[in-house]
Amino acid sequence: MNLDEIRTNIDIVDNKIKQLFIERMNLAGQVASAKLQTGDSIYKPDREQIVINNRSVDVDKNILNNYVAFLKKTMLVSREYQYSLTAQANEVKVYDNTLDIVNDNSCRVTVNAVSSDVFFDKLKELKSSSLFVTGFDRNNKNEFVLETNNSLTTVSSPSSVLLIVDDANYFELIGGILSITADYNAKTTYISTSNNGCIIELNANIFNKDINSMLYMLLSEYNNISIIGSY
Repeated sequence: MNLDEIRTNIDIVDNKIKQLFIERMNLAGQVASAKLQTGDSIYKPDREQIVINNRSVDVDKNILNNYVAFLKKTMLVSREYQYSLTAQANEVKVYDNTLDIVNDNSCRVTVNAVSSDVFFDKLKELKSSSLFVTGFDRNNKNEFVLETNNSLTTVSSPSSVLLIVDDANYFELIGGILSITADYNAKTTYISTSNNGCIIELNANIFNKDINSMLYMLLSEYNNISIIGSY
């Protein structure tokens, strides 16, 4: 076969995969409905690993890693769809408890920008004080200026979400986190890593339905992630 013929066959296979994908997502929706009735969790890592092990037994070792990656991605987008359906059915809003805009409780905090550990500890301190970052000025390379408030945001259409990963082993988690955010087109605009965890800024509107589903998924699957600001 020449290259054009090979590409024609790839198109045929891709169309078959497309139809099977649609069928699989319909089944994923049925799984979400069933779990809504039972209250069962969406993410079952042990179950997923069993499926991967069973289905990859007879796969050619030359493409085994590729097949496992394909399976993992398929399972990931299936969970993303299930979280979306569940969030809609249960009217989940990750911003519910801080929705009221309270401008008169704002204050400005200056933080050393040179030390990522100092920055991380300051944000963790704000979180423990039930304060949120509602503005983040990084124009000065030596110090950051944070606007804080006891409300999650002080604007009606924020464009950034700030997350804290409070885990010294964040490097084992960040790949999975960023894979999910990328699927929702939430561009990573800033990352700060320290010895105790990391800070991630995303270009995303927290009031957007899809971003709400994404954050619901992250908060459900990672116990050490918190939303610490939106601006």
